[in-house]
Amino acid sequence: MATQCFTPVLGERIRLTRVDGCGRPIYGAGAQAVSDGFITVKYTAEIGEGEEIEQTNAQGQRCVYLKIPDYIKYIGVEIEFCRVDPGLIGLINPANALELDGKGDVVGWRESVKPSDRAGFALEVWTGLQGANICDDPNATSAHGYILTPWLTSGIMGDLEVGASSVNFTFKGNAQAGSKWGIGPHKVVPGADGVTPSPLLAPIGPDEVRLIRHTSIAPPNPQCGTFDLPAPGGATLTATVDPADPMKYTFAWAGTAADDTPVLFDFGDGQKGTGTVAANKASVEHTYATAGSKTATATVEGLTVAVTANPFPQS
Repeated sequence: MATQCFTPVLGERIRLTRVDGCGRPIYGAGAQAVSDGFITVKYTAEIGEGEEIEQTNAQGQRCVYLKIPDYIKYIGVEIEFCRVDPGLIGLINPANALELDGKGDVVGWRESVKPSDRAGFALEVWTGLQGANICDDPNATSAHGYILTPWLTSGIMGDLEVGASSVNFTFKGNAQAGSKWGIGPHKVVPGADGVTPSPLLAPIGPDEVRLIRHTSIAPPNPQCGTFDLPAPGGATLTATVDPADPMKYTFAWAGTAADDTPVLFDFGDGQKGTGTVAANKASVEHTYATAGSKTATATVEGLTVAVTANPFPQS
């Protein structure tokens, strides 16, 4: 087994993917965002110091000494942006409501003091690469560094300074262990044939908070706003507003599941509901108490899909 050394240089792209409170990818509308409008991504390990056990004998001489190894409590991640993407910012912290204009387009966000619970996002970072022999492979068309933190929570905006220069936005999050990312929903590495794009070849383990490697698979193209992440098997969640009441919605899940399978609905406002599968479908109604963009989800047998609702009176 050979080892390939490499040198990452320059940041190329980031992708954020929404995950639930178990670190599991959420599929459906607005579940991912890709940007090249960042300045830096900084990783800072918070180290817990292992306890020292020391005991002296009756003569004052040390007879027992043991140093418990230090450990990583979490990895703090700080992303500094030079271009504002309100959809991406809403994805970082689900507690931040998106600001809509009269046409329902996303034009900003409203920061909330509420935490995002344990829901959050996965962060992938691509870099340029030097020193790797990836391109010695005749099937390779590019070479990139790849860094994955599969579960980040507490997406909070840092200090904001407005002055006689560009206004940059910084967001901070904490990488958590115990992710259910698995091999991931994205094709980011070459498959077993060394050519075909594939998800990770081995799943992320319960104690793993970061993956660093190189890949010959090019990063996705950047775009403003969030976009859909299709669910395996084509599961979907739709939101239909009641014409007589713009605060009332019907949420309908469709997919493959046995009859009487429970469906957990989260309406994105702190309220939840349940339904059961009948003929591969389940639906519930919900009336919102407050206006503003809401991300609702439905979870069936560990697979979560999402949809955005925009409850507010239409003029």
